Amino acid sequence: MNQFKYFPQTLVVARACLLISFLSSCVSTQEVQSESQSAYMHYIESEKIENIDKITSFRYQGWRKLDGVHLMIRSAYNKHFFIRLKSTCPHLKTSKSIIVRNSTSNTFIARFDSISPGKFPGLKCFVKDIYPITQGQADEINALDKKAQAVKGELTS
Repeated sequence: MNQFKYFPQTLVVARACLLISFLSSCVSTQEVQSESQSAYMHYIESEKIENIDKITSFRYQGWRKLDGVHLMIRSAYNKHFFIRLKSTCPHLKTSKSIIVRNSTSNTFIARFDSISPGKFPGLKCFVKDIYPITQGQADEINALDKKAQAVKGELTS
């Protein structure tokens, strides 16, 4: 004879607890993402960095992912740029490489050119804003990213 009796209300309560736990973790992750996004833009505004329409003499050298909407690109002559995309780019946060799609050779144009996560070349993520930054500003933005990652780690542990 089975020692455990099936109680439908226990199952309902257990499922509700799991759902609440899952939803609260999603909200916490979204809050951290939006806080880091606003931290990046707050930094750009506080430093009074003006966005530009295009990068001329552009030769892609490397990149640094920040989140699904922001990244930094390094061009020839050690020039750094903070990039804000028009919307969240799927797979960008987990991508190890990007493809830069500029329509005009040696020019990268905001609101016209795009990037793609390396493993998803068919996915175009259009650039909304381009901000020229110094190496020091790039380091400070990296520090913001590390702080956001630390907060996210605290929420998941």
